[in-house]
Amino acid sequence: MRTSLPRPLELRADGPDGHLAIYLRDHLAGSVGGLALMARSLRNNRGSVYAPPLRRLRAETLLDRAALERVAASLGVEPSRLKQGGAWLVEKSGRAKRNGQLVGYSSLARLWELEQLGAAVSTKTDLWTVLADERMSDRVPADVDATAVLARCRSHVELVEDHRRRAAVEAFVPARA
Repeated sequence: MRTSLPRPLELRADGPDGHLAIYLRDHLAGSVGGLALMARSLRNNRGSVYAPPLRRLRAETLLDRAALERVAASLGVEPSRLKQGGAWLVEKSGRAKRNGQLVGYSSLARLWELEQLGAAVSTKTDLWTVLADERMSDRVPADVDATAVLARCRSHVELVEDHRRRAAVEAFVPARA
């Protein structure tokens, strides 16, 4: 007797709907890692000028994640616990990266986190660019404004980039006396 794998663990998907399910699961998993990275960066930057924009980024990314969950649910796509666990593990392993000192938080660590956040928000923007395309309108439920989410994602790219440049200067340009 042959049994099939549960949908969230499918290894093969034919056609656009199957590919879309994989794509959505991958982005749902990526959001786990991205949100964990945002939480870590927010903890590391508590009390700094970076905290308010990181707090905004995390709060709005939670809204984006909820919108993505509604899109997935409307299509009958369940998140993959395996992929989400992997994304969480990858984020945790990123903490082991040395940043010029054995203990504590360095300006290089801040820059590295912001570069990772830049990649995360860029990828999230790519997802919502796809979902906001008018040819995808039948795949996005009426209670999700993909165009508004996309606009928010684009603002996140700018927000992270502005702070990444500031962090790079702090890491590499000596302070003037």
